[in-house]
Amino acid sequence: MESTNSFARTEIREPVAPRLTTIVPIGTSDFSFYRPRLEVRSKCDLGGIETILVDDCSPPSVAEEIKAFCADKGFRYLSTGSKESNFSLSRARNAGIFAATSDWLFFEDADVVYPASTLQRLTQEIELLADTPFNFVSMPTIYLAEGPSESILAAGFLSERKAAGLVSKMLVESPLVDPKGSHIEHFVPASALILVRKKTAIDVGAYDVAFGSWGGEDRDFIYRLLHANPLLDRPPSFYATINTNMNKINEYKGWRSLFRIHGDYLAAKGLYAFHLHHPPQRWKSLASTKTNFDLAAQKAAEIAKSNLAIPCTNPDAPPDIILGLNPHTANPQVYSALKNPCVVPENGAVPPTEFARSLIERSPARVIFWNPYGTEWRLAVYRELERQGVKTIVCERGALPQTLYFDETLSITSPSYDESKWDRPNTAEEEEAVAAYIDELRFGDAALERQSDRIGASLLRNSLGIQPTIKVLFAPLQLETDTVTVHFSKPGRSYQDFVRNLRQLSLRLPTGWVLAYKNHPLNLTKAEMPSAICLDKYHINDALEACDAVAVFNSGTGLLSMAFEKPTYYFGQTFYGIDNVNESFISLPQMRQSLKDLPIVDNTKVRRFYRYLTKEFYCFADWKVERKQAQNGKALVAKVNYLYYHNIRMPGRPPISFPQPTRLSRDSILMDRYRAAPSTTSSAGTVAPAPAPPKKKANVSANTSVPNWGRFRKSIHGAAILALSSSLNERDRQRLTADPVDFFKKAKWGPNRLFGRLLLDRSQRLY
Repeated sequence: MESTNSFARTEIREPVAPRLTTIVPIGTSDFSFYRPRLEVRSKCDLGGIETILVDDCSPPSVAEEIKAFCADKGFRYLSTGSKESNFSLSRARNAGIFAATSDWLFFEDADVVYPASTLQRLTQEIELLADTPFNFVSMPTIYLAEGPSESILAAGFLSERKAAGLVSKMLVESPLVDPKGSHIEHFVPASALILVRKKTAIDVGAYDVAFGSWGGEDRDFIYRLLHANPLLDRPPSFYATINTNMNKINEYKGWRSLFRIHGDYLAAKGLYAFHLHHPPQRWKSLASTKTNFDLAAQKAAEIAKSNLAIPCTNPDAPPDIILGLNPHTANPQVYSALKNPCVVPENGAVPPTEFARSLIERSPARVIFWNPYGTEWRLAVYRELERQGVKTIVCERGALPQTLYFDETLSITSPSYDESKWDRPNTAEEEEAVAAYIDELRFGDAALERQSDRIGASLLRNSLGIQPTIKVLFAPLQLETDTVTVHFSKPGRSYQDFVRNLRQLSLRLPTGWVLAYKNHPLNLTKAEMPSAICLDKYHINDALEACDAVAVFNSGTGLLSMAFEKPTYYFGQTFYGIDNVNESFISLPQMRQSLKDLPIVDNTKVRRFYRYLTKEFYCFADWKVERKQAQNGKALVAKVNYLYYHNIRMPGRPPISFPQPTRLSRDSILMDRYRAAPSTTSSAGTVAPAPAPPKKKANVSANTSVPNWGRFRKSIHGAAILALSSSLNERDRQRLTADPVDFFKKAKWGPNRLFGRLLLDRSQRLY
């Protein structure tokens, strides 16, 4: 607020964007009812806060009164311009959303008041939310009886002392609906007074104007906000709308039990709103309210089934069209990276040219595809848009674990991988980071597809009887139906030609070489090569570590093999063909000759390329999948049911990073009310709000739950390891002595971590 000191210097300052926009919908034929309520609200400290009164359906003369009041108080007046006779809360709030000039919104009610400091305290919560798993919070609201309400209106403000007294009354009186309550009519632990980022409100679709009159629109909006948040464990039957009074909810079941926590969070910080009493309003029909509540419950079930909420698109700006409902692209985090996201479902019943024309008529800024080669119809739409000069963006999985990319075309045909893009010296900091990444890749468990547990290269070779003097050419096989095998083959250089060449090569390898192969984990029709060694039951990283060279069609494993410093030969088109790093598989004679004198991998180029991919091009994400059999019966397909981006890099848009997710601990005091409910309590009496992902179990035998370290120390292997303790400090020596396996598994250096895993296997076989 500006200083009232007459001696204060007057300075000309640039307008500062507000930290928060509060949206107060109003529609009335008699402003005299709301004026004193809004007068009380105006006594709050509103410095840095934009207040928008959104008028929907007030008669012209009343609208002028509201407009004059706003001018007097420094509020913004906004009319929806609706000619309808019935007030629409959704319409009013949506108008406020798009008119807001701040990044954060607070949805209010014209009957609600606060002590002076409340809204300023709420602005402080904006920054603090980044350290929580919440994408919004709700203001708990105390509905006051007539007496306290009249007292506040007569005073013209709500003092901090009186507010504290009313909270005390709420804590001792019944929170249930009690029209005869001396101070409190009822209490709403989590209300429709929502603090949320403007972009988030738009990205989940804003308020649905299909809800007529009053009721249900808040439930629908809140459910979509909850659904869009991947950081909170969802309760059982999440989509179900259980219509229990929120004060009585003590079982973690249905979305409203999760919503309540968003109000309890602010209540624990002492933030409350106070709803002033008014007689029942005739326009709030019980029948229409029930209809709206039923609609909200129906929509929740539909969203749960599709696993998607559609963003609200600004019709006055070019849309960023996302084609289809794939969770990699039709994703709230992707929406946040776009200026005006617009999801358009695919419709294979419409001819591709006609469908493309309908997209072009929207004048899109860009059209985003998940793998345009996924279906013939989608590919035809993609090619027609390209032909018409429409900017297209392709999203697909990257060739490194947990990566995706957004590019102007699919990787194999993209110029994004040209050496001119990445071949520059790494800085010392970049070199350290990429070396750490490659170490983690080589000695960790991460892979492009689900794998067996790692056992190490030595044990793999020993298990298969491969002598140390024998060299191994490793060939990771691919899916015959994959995009890169179907659409990027040349005559005589198809995937089938590659497999045929491998079979022939296995019989003509130079002396001292063997061929080993591994079928793709999703392939149900397994290839067999009688003259080669099958590695299907081994981890891909162990296979890469154990081999001496790699032959691929155009698999992403060819990129991984570069990190393992293995000479790699590619048969098909690929994006990672780099001179002095890998070379083309041209013919059997060429392969025989090259294997006799293996080329040396240029690791400097490898590290530069990896720096570019990991720091400048790829997006990183976590996801969970369930595998189902494909329609052709030949392979499994992975359906994503959870995805969280850590960063998004997209052509034409600024890069965006997302914080490391903060989870809500099941021991949090916010979960206290759910600990005693039988259906949400484990046998130990702890809260189990949702099934936890299974923890990775050590590969131990059934009769060995705890390793016998004393026996291990007496072994030759153990004695040799413990001899190293003389070079360690006291703390590390104690850790090594107490648990050698744990010591090496938690080591910072990648090879030591791998040694720890091998040590675990060794120690278990000793007992």
